Amino acid sequence: MANVLFISEQKLKAVTALHENVEPQDILPMVQQAQDIYVQSLMGTTWYNGLKSRIVASTITSDEETFLDDYVATMLANYALYMAIPTLAYKIFNKSVMQPTSEESTPATLEQIKYVSDSVHNTAEFYRQRALEYLKQNQTLFPEYINPDSNDGMVPDKHMDYYGGLVIPKPFGCGYYGEENQD
Repeated sequence: MANVLFISEQKLKAVTALHENVEPQDILPMVQQAQDIYVQSLMGTTWYNGLKSRIVASTITSDEETFLDDYVATMLANYALYMAIPTLAYKIFNKSVMQPTSEESTPATLEQIKYVSDSVHNTAEFYRQRALEYLKQNQTLFPEYINPDSNDGMVPDKHMDYYGGLVIPKPFGCGYYGEENQD
C-alpha cells in the first residue's frame, strides 16, 4: 500500500507549536509512526487500511473526510510532535547522539524537554478522547469501526484513556475507605 498520511505538513505546523523552519524529513517519519500507532489503535486495522485505500482511490466518504479533518488531524499532529520532540532535540549520527546548538539559541535542559513533551502528550490525549466520543456518538456512519475483522490486526481501542493529572478522592461512603469523621 502507498504511504498515505492523514495530515499535511501545513496542517501539522498550523495546529501545533512546530516551527516553520523544521524540515519535513525531520518530522514526517514521526507522523507516519504516530498514525500507525495512535490512529490505527483508535480506528482499528480494518477501517484504517480501508480508509488509506479509499484515499488513494479518491473514494473517501464525506463522513470519513469530516472525521479526518475535524478530529484526527489535530490528534495526529500532536502525537507526531510528541514523538518527534526527542529527535528534534537530539540528532543521531553514525558516531554519536548529539544536541545541536547555534549561536543565537540555548539548548533546553532535559527537564524542560520532558515538560514540553508531557504538555504535547496531554493535548494529543485530549483530542484522542474528543475523537473517541465522536465515534461513539456516530458509530453507525463507520461500519468498519463497528464490525472490524479481527484477523486484520488491531481492533478499535474504544477506551477513554485521557488523564488530566488531577485526582479527586471520593467522599466517605462512595468508595473512600479512610477514617470516618467523628464530629
